[in-house]
Amino acid sequence: KVKETPGVTGLGRKLSRRGSDRRILYFKDAKSWIAYQNKYGKGDVFTTLTDHISTMANDVALMERLGPNPEATYQGLKAVADRDERLTGSQKAMSDALYNVVSGKINSGELTGLADFMQTTRNLLTASTLGKAFLSAISDVGFQAITARFNNIPAYKVLNRQLSLMNPANEADRLFATKIGLISEVVNKVSSANRYGDVYGTGKSTKIAEFVMRASLLEPWTDMGRKAFGMEFSSALAENFGKSIDQLDPIMQNRFVAYGIEASDWDTFRKQKPIKQNGVAFANMLEDGGEKFHRMVLSETDYAVPSPDARVRAITTAGMGRATIGGQGIRSIMNLKSFPITIALTHLQRAAFQTSGGQKLEYIGLLATTTTILGGISLQAKDLAAGREPRPMDNKEFFAAAFAQGGGLGIFGDFIFSDQNRFGGGLVSTAFGPTGELIDKTVQLTVGNIQEAVKGEETNVLGESVKFVERYTPDIWQTHLFKNAMFDQIEMLADDDAQRKYNRMIRKRQREYNQEYWWKPGQPLPEAAQ
Repeated sequence: KVKETPGVTGLGRKLSRRGSDRRILYFKDAKSWIAYQNKYGKGDVFTTLTDHISTMANDVALMERLGPNPEATYQGLKAVADRDERLTGSQKAMSDALYNVVSGKINSGELTGLADFMQTTRNLLTASTLGKAFLSAISDVGFQAITARFNNIPAYKVLNRQLSLMNPANEADRLFATKIGLISEVVNKVSSANRYGDVYGTGKSTKIAEFVMRASLLEPWTDMGRKAFGMEFSSALAENFGKSIDQLDPIMQNRFVAYGIEASDWDTFRKQKPIKQNGVAFANMLEDGGEKFHRMVLSETDYAVPSPDARVRAITTAGMGRATIGGQGIRSIMNLKSFPITIALTHLQRAAFQTSGGQKLEYIGLLATTTTILGGISLQAKDLAAGREPRPMDNKEFFAAAFAQGGGLGIFGDFIFSDQNRFGGGLVSTAFGPTGELIDKTVQLTVGNIQEAVKGEETNVLGESVKFVERYTPDIWQTHLFKNAMFDQIEMLADDDAQRKYNRMIRKRQREYNQEYWWKPGQPLPEAAQ
């Protein structure tokens, strides 16, 4: 039917022939290639190889689903849906955006210079914005617990495993996780940052963002959290190898049904001999018959440690090419909004699809309670990292802020309960992304001061310049206060009104949150050290 549908011919060569292209560049040796790459290319040898493998794997998956010419198949299916009026306008737009993501069409466009410049800008903004994102990621423990409970896995085992894997001495366990199919997703990449924003590409800006993610502990926390959940799920499967599918507990049977796993699949998979590591048995999902189980474990891991998938990227990019004006506009606006969208498309969607009203309420209640408690812990940790004493917890405002921080309201909670979002940006950043905030602050610093000078008003170029540089200097939560103290001293030299601004800031915090500072703004050292 697809082949007979008008309007699906002439869609270019088959994807299956892409890998057969002849290579026309030949190099004398590896050093010659490296020299050429350093002069004209980006990235390094390892990134080039891993990117090529990733692209090939994506193409193979696309052809497995849509045949040797995925574009023709997709356009044909869309034509059939249009003919039968099966999709609404918004559904067709989302379908196109999703296809553009999985097919790689979102990387297209003519304005490559603009795309590279904007991506570099967003990478540097990520480095200056997500230095404290690890403190927000504390709520991962709640998502892990909920997902573990949903799959009948002891939640405490997942957390213990995660903390153990983060121990630098446990390299053997991390390698073992890879051996059973839990491949690291942050090797030479900053996919941990991609949980919140859009960090891709190669070059120095990516490396700076990557360094911030690693040094702030967000990257190891994310990577080890995913490995820990996968390992415990693998262990749970191995523990049940002696049971037929009918003898499994109802929860695991339900998970098998959800992922299309039948009795024959389970019988084939459980024939393997479990692999033991430190006395614990694990199922090797790379063995024959493990494909469906591997898919199940990785999919559930995306719930345990919320990570954006193709659907999320379809929303944050609108399916537009990166090298287009529209594509860069939507990416800049949607930067740092991936996380709440991911929660909506994972946990909130899972809650909505529970079979009964009671189960829906139970799931939502557990989600709200768990993330609010951990959101409160995250708030207190961020306050301490900002030089403030823990805020009082005996008021409804604290629990509302904790609910928003933990992920209960996502980005909308940032609008309602605070003048700053979960990553430290203001309302402009929340609405238009950090790029919009950068533009706003740049205009204030330049055009704003010019207008004040023309009107004969007093300007403060030096003081505002210091604050601008401070705002966009990459840092991590462990060193944030030292950076602030240094810039505060510089600002006090450049701006006679700086101390009064710090005093107003302190009074505002006392008035609105009944909260004191243990390291006051403008002070070179904490009071206890003076």
